[in-house]
This record gives sequence, structure tokens and C-alpha cells, in this order.
Amino acid sequence: MKSITKTTTLIIIAIIFVSLQAFGQNPDLSGFWNRNNTKSDVGGTSFNNIPRTVEIKQDKATISIKRTAVNAAGVTSSYTEVIKLNGDSSETMTPSKLIRKSSAEWESQVLVINSVSKDASGMIQQKARQSFSLDNGGKTLKIDAVQTYSGREIHLIEVFDKQ
Repeated sequence: MKSITKTTTLIIIAIIFVSLQAFGQNPDLSGFWNRNNTKSDVGGTSFNNIPRTVEIKQDKATISIKRTAVNAAGVTSSYTEVIKLNGDSSETMTPSKLIRKSSAEWESQVLVINSVSKDASGMIQQKARQSFSLDNGGKTLKIDAVQTYSGREIHLIEVFDKQ
């Protein structure tokens, strides 16, 4: 009887431990994502202001986000930003030659990236807060972004479907 109780107790402890490990996991945002124009809300700006595609690679320490956009003239540009997931600042040069410093931290199941973009003289040109989350069983990536530039704040809801 005692061995059954010990075995049952050990099984219960193991189940609790595995459950706690799974609960503490952050979602994996990795994948190739295509913009869904129907579900996206560009805040009164042009769809050219948000990427057509986003490719994300994520591990425990960093997230790599490749954004590809096509402007009104049909010119395609892309850049990749690699950001540490521990809250430390990471630096990237954007296609518009701004130096973008970003930091990322998990808030529950949402990855929040805060960034400040400066020109060559050090003047702040843009600030952004982007909240990345998954929906639809991981088939939809939602980026809730608030961007400030030229004294104007724009709220964007960028929705992407996994390919």
C-alpha cells in the first residue's frame, strides 16, 4: 500500500512539474507570414507603410524579424532586425538609414518590442511599441503597433497569415 501511495505521489508531482513548465513557455512566433489586408487596420495610412511579408526566426535568446515591403512605386525593400529577448537593447540600420534601437520582453503570451529610431545626427525620428501575439491556433500573427513620428501618433493593427 505504501509503494502505491509513493508512486501515485511521484506521478502527481511529475505531472504538476511538466504542467508548470508548459505554462511558463512563451509562444514561438517563427514562420513566414503574409499580410492579410482585409483584417489589418493601417490607421488611416497606406498599406505600403506595413510589410507585405514577415519572416520570423526565434530561439530562447533572440528573435530575428525580416520585414519585406513594397512602396507605391513598386520598389521592394527588406531588412532584418535581430533583437535580444532579455530586455537588452539591440541596434539595426533601417532601409531609410535610421539607427533603430529595440528591446523586447514577454508580457504573458505577448512579445512587446519597444524601439526608438534616430537619424545620423542623433535626432529621434520615430518611436514604436509593437505587441506580437498569435491567434487562430498559431495560424495568425497580430502586431498591435503604436508609432510616433513627425509629432503624430498612429495606431496600426497588422494581421498576417502563416504560410
